[in-house]
Amino acid sequence: MWSREHRVAGRHFLDILAASRAWHLPALSLRVARPQVTATRRPAVPQFALVVSRKVAIRAVDRNRLKRRGRAIVQELLPQLKDNYACLLFFKKPATALTYQELKNTIREIFTRAAII
Repeated sequence: MWSREHRVAGRHFLDILAASRAWHLPALSLRVARPQVTATRRPAVPQFALVVSRKVAIRAVDRNRLKRRGRAIVQELLPQLKDNYACLLFFKKPATALTYQELKNTIREIFTRAAII
């Protein structure tokens, strides 16, 4: 489980969704927003939310497995990520067939395309 500072708060989800740029791969989509940095607010750590809908995996077990794998991969990549980004990672149907290593490579690739690594 991520610490609270690395989680996107539910009340900010729609704001981030509206103000973000998107990157897409066959297995996932990434939405990245950069919150405004003001004199009173210092740059924050990167924040994440993982989304797996019922259309992607009907069984809750499969949805939870994808989210657990995604959290573990992002946790590994966390030291390499740039600060002050809010990221929403949406899993698509092809992600259910990926192995852990393939999913890790896919997430690393989409983070590289978004220039947050």
